[in-house]
Amino acid sequence: PEGDPLILCFVDFANVNCAATALSALQ
Repeated sequence: PEGDPLILCFVDFANVNCAATALSALQ
């Protein structure tokens, strides 16, 4: 679908936020 690139970008952005949150919690 044409929306895939946008969806992938959104998912990637969400994953980055989750990773940052996890790292902050571990520290």
